[in-house]
Amino acid sequence: MAQEISLLRREEIDISEITLAIECGGSDTTSGLASNPSVGYASDKLIALGGTSIFSETTEFIGAEHILARRAVSKEVGDKILEIVLKCEKKAMTMGVDMRGGQPTPGNIQGGISTIEEKSLGCIYKGGTAPITGVLDYGDIPNKKDYLLWILLVRI
Repeated sequence: MAQEISLLRREEIDISEITLAIECGGSDTTSGLASNPSVGYASDKLIALGGTSIFSETTEFIGAEHILARRAVSKEVGDKILEIVLKCEKKAMTMGVDMRGGQPTPGNIQGGISTIEEKSLGCIYKGGTAPITGVLDYGDIPNKKDYLLWILLVRI
């Protein structure tokens, strides 16, 4: 793949053509204070310039979903955010996993995080402050005319 990429030539495009995909990394006490807000700032700047940003991984905002729902552009989008978290938790329960009781992970705890809510409050900073315009299902393509922040439902 590296050889194939090396043959590609750079070309200029309008910033509105860029889509930023925001995904989970390792969480520790500094994530919510430094790296996640930096990613959120970059997301907000891209959106302000006409680009698109997609914040993924439903499990990342369990315990902070109510905060994201308040940023939704409509009640329908806010309700969808709450719904996908509830579905995610129910699905995990069918497999014997309590998302709120089984988180944070041992690695997160070693990094200084004490609860899933604390982890999620840090994680949602990656989504910046822009209004959330929609919730995408797995494999959906965002409506480019909205050019704002989307949440991607990731199936577990």
